[in-house]
Amino acid sequence: MATTDKSQPGTPIVPSSGEPIVINGSYVAPVWMRFFNNLVSTAGAFSGQVGVTVQPYDPQLSSLIRQNSQSADYTLQLTDVGYQIYHPSTDTAARKWTIPANSAVAFPIGAPVTLVNDTGAGPITIAINSDTLVLAGVGSTGNRTLAADGNATALKIGATRWQISGSGLT
Repeated sequence: MATTDKSQPGTPIVPSSGEPIVINGSYVAPVWMRFFNNLVSTAGAFSGQVGVTVQPYDPQLSSLIRQNSQSADYTLQLTDVGYQIYHPSTDTAARKWTIPANSAVAFPIGAPVTLVNDTGAGPITIAINSDTLVLAGVGSTGNRTLAADGNATALKIGATRWQISGSGLT
């Protein structure tokens, strides 16, 4: 299948049917398709309209970090992979967010979860059950505290091992 570089002045960005979108030599069709997927709730609604078939939305291809707002103690779930767990500023109480044991929830290795504690929010204890949570750059293990205005990312690096780094993290 031939591709046309759409970066030349006057070249329309809308491809011919089935033609990949290339700008400055880079294949950008996934970005283009994500744009349309965010506009429509039914996959394929734009099919035939712009010369491409819009695929169903795939959250693993999205560049957005979706938000799961929590104003209570919370245990991470498999559906939190790639999300931000958000503690809003309106909740000034201290909270405990727990990374469950691998035996309870088997997160895949490489799974990232971002933890965000907004301005004025109470501190969050990031607890780990039987697995190991390592503070990046320091190497110490155990529970961590995320202060107001802090954010951190926990990354699963082994079957029962997580690494965490961020700002406002002790």
